[in-house]
Amino acid sequence: MRHTDVCECVSVCLQGVSRAVGCQLLLCTTHFTICPQIITALQSLSACFGSLCCSSSCAHMNLVLTAGDCSQVFADGNVASGLYVIRPDGSPTALTVYCDMNNGGGWTVFQRRRDGKESFDRSWVEYKHGFGDLHSPDGEFWLGNDPLHYLTSQGNYDLRINMEDFEGNQRYAEYKNFKVDDEKVKQTHYQLHLEEFTGNAGDALADAHTLSPGGKKWANPGLGSSGVKFSTFDQPNNEADSQCVRLSKSGWWFSRCDSGNLNGHYYKGPYEAMTNDGVVWYTWHGWWYSIKSVVMMVRAVNIDACFDEKREY
Repeated sequence: MRHTDVCECVSVCLQGVSRAVGCQLLLCTTHFTICPQIITALQSLSACFGSLCCSSSCAHMNLVLTAGDCSQVFADGNVASGLYVIRPDGSPTALTVYCDMNNGGGWTVFQRRRDGKESFDRSWVEYKHGFGDLHSPDGEFWLGNDPLHYLTSQGNYDLRINMEDFEGNQRYAEYKNFKVDDEKVKQTHYQLHLEEFTGNAGDALADAHTLSPGGKKWANPGLGSSGVKFSTFDQPNNEADSQCVRLSKSGWWFSRCDSGNLNGHYYKGPYEAMTNDGVVWYTWHGWWYSIKSVVMMVRAVNIDACFDEKREY
């Protein structure tokens, strides 16, 4: 199908579509009551648009400009949280992501925990490409280490973590200059970089960064005492933490085991186990309390400059 045909199909379809039904989402392709070619069209279309959103209620679809992350989606005037298709610089394919437009808007969600239905005890390859239920409002998922690397390599990004315990209390943690390295370049294995912490949950990822002399400024991000590389049960990238990785039942950035592991085994609040393998944020609830819900997301530092330059594929 030619791009011109695709554009015509999209134009005709959208003129007559007031409600999307079915909402079978793959790269946000949506089944409409008319013009079935739309499914193929939306997958192959790159000349007319590069990002779109289906609301969680499947009531409408918005076409937006080509975007590399949710910051750009938000900067273009899209204020509804939901599924969008983006394509970060360097990514070989487009990505379906959940954009959270709260807390200032423009957050790209890469992890969500809700009820423990999804196992996070996954292999290296599964963490590399991502897994879980991205499309359900309460679905649990990991977007993927490759997508996370592409996202955070586009510029300076903040990390925000929203957490809630089983008593309904909510806390958050934010980190400046969040970045995840490539898988293989210099054997970095998705090494984590973080800088300054703010928030009311406490800094449970302290080993992911170090303080400069005097402790007033953050320096040497990602150079924690053991080096903060990503590890899974089938690829532990820190020999000192190999047993921790095996017992943790998750993939994570381990350093001297962990004081914060939000991919841990899902327990309902206080738990007893051989090791602290729960959804743990030590600086809030200690090692033996598993957090109820978690959302991890990133946002470009300067979202107002998202469209200063025209993006091309």
